Amino acid sequence: MLITKAELELAKLAAKDESRYGKALQCVAVDKEQSVVTTGHYLIAVKHGTFSEQDYPVTEGLEHAAPNGKPILIHRDTALNAAKALPKKNTIPVLGCAALGKDGKLFVNDLERVQSFAGQVTETFPNWQAVMPKPDEKVAVKFAVNADYLSALCDYISKQHGSDNYHAPVVTITVYAADKAIKLEATTKDGQEIVQLLMPIRM
Repeated sequence: MLITKAELELAKLAAKDESRYGKALQCVAVDKEQSVVTTGHYLIAVKHGTFSEQDYPVTEGLEHAAPNGKPILIHRDTALNAAKALPKKNTIPVLGCAALGKDGKLFVNDLERVQSFAGQVTETFPNWQAVMPKPDEKVAVKFAVNADYLSALCDYISKQHGSDNYHAPVVTITVYAADKAIKLEATTKDGQEIVQLLMPIRM
């Protein structure tokens, strides 16, 4: 199985510390369809890319994993180390992936050398599918926004509010209609009101 850089970098959003799930939330969970991270507060799933294992160069020690049951859990540090090792520039796109072996190792092959990174975790990942909306679930409102603009607005709130373990910034989001601006409301650390509007874009 081939894991793209986008999937490996999910590890940046995995939990940094152990929880009641042990090390599981510190991992990227890889199943046959996607890679997933969750902290219990948020969840991100990224579908596997379109690269074929047959296109990956023959790599000593690699027997490609094919998870069909429980996901393979790769510790965040292992995933990030593999992402860092991917060749920065290459003319063969498949080399921008790491290969996941049956032993839980990630292999990076740039045709000059092979690096492997061990860090499989044998704990139980939460049943994240239980909270994922079903494909036929009724949708109240659906709209699209510019991700960079949304990030900039939330980053401003976060910086003006400040954050600690007990008082994280909170954003209230109001949606009026799919074709109208959404409203984001928050406060600074001194209690000043912040109101932001973000226009939707055509889907």
